[in-house]
Amino acid sequence: MRTILLLVLFLGSMSVGYAQEVKLDTALNANERMYEVALPYFGAEYRVDLNYQYRLQDMAEWLRSDTTVHLHIRGHVCCGEGIRLSRLRALYIYRYLVACGAPPERMDYKGYSNTCPRNWPEKTEEDEDRNRRVDFVIRKLD
Repeated sequence: MRTILLLVLFLGSMSVGYAQEVKLDTALNANERMYEVALPYFGAEYRVDLNYQYRLQDMAEWLRSDTTVHLHIRGHVCCGEGIRLSRLRALYIYRYLVACGAPPERMDYKGYSNTCPRNWPEKTEEDEDRNRRVDFVIRKLD
């Protein structure tokens, strides 16, 4: 696995969150970058806490203004298989971004269950929290 510093500025667009170091759990193409927004999930929740929705609103604005990118939304869970919950998390983010004006033709989503853990094995509650997430693959369009 390789480690990269995540910055949305790589696209020459406005930043929509904080940069953070992440170990990639999937192989990305040269025109793709992973971006992770800190949106905490507790247990089987799939809705985003009201205190964090501003980050998604910023992302929707960025997607409207930068027509050279495609966004793939990835939902994840911890503690065992959960394809339905991971899909619900990704779908909720997708629908929220569309409601904020993001172009649906430049987004898609998928639930990955527990197939792409950030921490494995999950030995602590913090490990579970890090695996319970939504992240984004941002693809630069030709």
